[in-house]
Amino acid sequence: MPNYCFNRIKLNLSFEELIKIKERVFSKDDFGDYYFDFNKLIERPENTLLKAYDDNLAKAFSKYYYENPDSLDQELLDKIIKNEIKRVRVNGMLVNIDQYVEERYSKEELKNYNGEMLTLWHEWCVENWGTKWNSLFSSISREELIFSTAWHPISQALFERFIGVCRDIMGDKADKIWFYYEEDRGKISGRYFIQDGEIKIDTQYKEEEVA
Repeated sequence: MPNYCFNRIKLNLSFEELIKIKERVFSKDDFGDYYFDFNKLIERPENTLLKAYDDNLAKAFSKYYYENPDSLDQELLDKIIKNEIKRVRVNGMLVNIDQYVEERYSKEELKNYNGEMLTLWHEWCVENWGTKWNSLFSSISREELIFSTAWHPISQALFERFIGVCRDIMGDKADKIWFYYEEDRGKISGRYFIQDGEIKIDTQYKEEEVA
């Protein structure tokens, strides 16, 4: 269970701008509820390993996936890396895929593997979104966009993409948008804001200090 980080992007939108921004950055979940979708701003690659494998096993999966040593069809390989199936039938035997791919290659062989690497979902999300999951508990109004993230706020890159969408819709008004974040135990807080057209970060900022 992560610590949640509260994220609030301060807006000042007309009703028309609100509708257009929501269309650009929100999606519906499986329950039909709208949420702020980071994939609309920085799309996660399809072929990401959905388990946090260690480096050795990640290399084994990559070699297995790209070199396809058992001539498994692409659909089955895609299901393996997406963690939709955990066992496969090889030569008539049902085997655990984690163990199987790791046992196929020596550590020395994997150490020297310089082929294409599959993306680890956790590392990719943290590097690109700033947090390991998509947004939680999100809502948007003309005044603000509120959502939660796991452990850390969204990345500067993600905020920049959001500002880019807002500039498309609002023009220079988007430069007045700013973003506040605070982790639920108060260990981190701060804000992103725009000054002279560039995004600045203030990691010492806390909302309660403002009168």
